[in-house]
Amino acid sequence: MSKFVCLAMLIFLCLMNTAQAHRIKVFAWVDGTNIVGEVYFAGGGKAKGAKIDLLVDKRVVANTNTDDVGEFSFKQMEAGDYQVKANAGQGHVATFAIASSEFPTKSISRSDSIELKLPELEVVQSNHNVDRCQILYEAAMSKAIQPLRNQLDQYEANIRWHDVLGGLGYICGLFGLWSLMRTRRE
Repeated sequence: MSKFVCLAMLIFLCLMNTAQAHRIKVFAWVDGTNIVGEVYFAGGGKAKGAKIDLLVDKRVVANTNTDDVGEFSFKQMEAGDYQVKANAGQGHVATFAIASSEFPTKSISRSDSIELKLPELEVVQSNHNVDRCQILYEAAMSKAIQPLRNQLDQYEANIRWHDVLGGLGYICGLFGLWSLMRTRRE
């Protein structure tokens, strides 16, 4: 009987996942030419002072730390595929990918201007104005979608009741199999 118990305990230990109580999450987005984001724990607490590395092809190109509310930023980044890696210590590490497609296609320069004819209030059309409108549109859409992406990411990080009930059902099922095997032996 003790060999069976030891074997069962060994199997359970091998099947167990890592603890999710302190799972860390990192969420980042592009704001103009800046990469900004936040680091938090699955329960909702912010990760203060976490080390943030910005990677390109597994090579660190920049690093920073989160502030008191778990936020960070990298200023004036060129468009490219990045990996944001957050390390809160004690093995709490998370990554987040940023695709080059999230960056604006063109940047706005201060010399760009929109020409208006004041008496008729007509906008003189040019490719310059269309490009600027497209850049402003992309920036506005990115800003509008960012809170939704953040909310979805936090929703996925939370432990929900169906997760708890599913785990209890799994344990009860294993206990039922063990009971069935035990009664068939006797």
